[in-house]
Amino acid sequence: MRKTVIATLLVASTAASAQNLLRQTPAQATEKSRGCLTCHQGIEPMHASAAVRLGCTDCHGGNASALLKDQAHIQPRNRDLWKTSANPPRTYTALLEESPEFVRFINPGDLRVARETCGTCHSKQTAAVPRSTMTTSAVFWAAVSYANGLTSQKRA
Repeated sequence: MRKTVIATLLVASTAASAQNLLRQTPAQATEKSRGCLTCHQGIEPMHASAAVRLGCTDCHGGNASALLKDQAHIQPRNRDLWKTSANPPRTYTALLEESPEFVRFINPGDLRVARETCGTCHSKQTAAVPRSTMTTSAVFWAAVSYANGLTSQKRA
């Protein structure tokens, strides 16, 4: 019973968030990108459709009203690894030690946070992806082996 109530509340919350984003005006979306675009000039829009009005912080989080990088960006827990705002080449499991807010900031499509970011509007897709065969280790190793010439066929 309790799980059903929680699931119902999550669905209602996601639907309400999606409705808020769908009703967002271009001015509201622009305001959620204002500080971001002072440094990140010329960045391409995530959605080319004029019907989708999203600001940077709708997906990435952060503080769009800040003009200083340290105030605008979500800060990592492990500052020795993330010395700049660029992603280091090999984070491996270090990302597991970071906060969901930081993961969202650097990659809103990461499956650990996609339900809260992309799932607001794309709930069916974000519910389906974790159950996809593309997220299983068997498919991963088969694809890696095939792509690197270790096997002549993809068998998973």
